[in-house]
Amino acid sequence: MLADRRSVPVLIVNLSPHGLMIRSDAPVSVGEWLRIPLPIVGEVQVAVRWALGGRIGCQLERPILAGRYHAVLAAMSA
Repeated sequence: MLADRRSVPVLIVNLSPHGLMIRSDAPVSVGEWLRIPLPIVGEVQVAVRWALGGRIGCQLERPILAGRYHAVLAAMSA
C-alpha cells in the first residue's frame, strides 16, 4: 500500500531481515513509506531507498527477528 492509501500489486523479489526488493509499476519516490503484507509477521512498514525501472529497494522499519524470518521465507516458498 502506498502512502496515499492506494493498493497496488507488487512482487517481492528478494527479502532479508532488514529489507526487501519489490517490482511494481507504481511510481514511488525515495524516502516514501510503503506497507507490504508478509506471511507470519503481517503488514510491515518499509522506506523506499532506491527505485529504478520498476525495481524498488526498501528498508524495513523494524528488522524481522531471525526465528520469524525463516518462517516467513518458508511460508513464501510454499
